[in-house]
Amino acid sequence: MTYKTLQVERRGRVGWLLFDRPDRRNAMNSAMRDELKDAWTELAEDPEVRVIVNSGNGTAFQTGADVMELATDGVGMERYRESMENWTVAFTSWQVGVDKPVIAAVNGICAGGGLHFVAEADIVLAASNAQFT
Repeated sequence: MTYKTLQVERRGRVGWLLFDRPDRRNAMNSAMRDELKDAWTELAEDPEVRVIVNSGNGTAFQTGADVMELATDGVGMERYRESMENWTVAFTSWQVGVDKPVIAAVNGICAGGGLHFVAEADIVLAASNAQFT
């Protein structure tokens, strides 16, 4: 499957799920929220994949919700609020029910909602330039 905001790869038995909005420090917009469920499911259902590494392209791992989108698109904040109230969020491995080990490889900045991906990983590896806020 092809994604606009993510890069999904397989390197041997390792599946890679990379946030791919480096120009926005990998902030999660509506498109990424939708794609994450599909990407996690794709890797989880692949019998060749034994472990999934989650990381980000560019200078940031993940910086949470794209606040510019929430503030300007007219529906982003309402959609986010509804998904939290109805517990229909499905953007992390835990929320999707991935039963394979997940490694969060934190490169650069991990901020706000990006910490969900760290908290819900089985193993966390932080690069020397990793920053958590």
